[in-house]
Amino acid sequence: MTTETETDSHREPYDRPWSLEPGDLVELHRQGTKVRLGTVEAVMPDGSGFWIGAFGADERQFVDSSDETLTIWF
Repeated sequence: MTTETETDSHREPYDRPWSLEPGDLVELHRQGTKVRLGTVEAVMPDGSGFWIGAFGADERQFVDSSDETLTIWF
């Protein structure tokens, strides 16, 4: 079982449009740097984005699918 504190050097970027499901473990990268690791909590039905659940000091976060500065890794 993978936990949110583990890192996996075998991750690969998702192609757009993202096809995520609740429970997926993802990394958010901005300009080549990992900025967040988390579990997808909910995906917007209209494809506008998804929520990463709160974990530790990290608050729940909405990720807008139109944000071209982000790369999502799985």
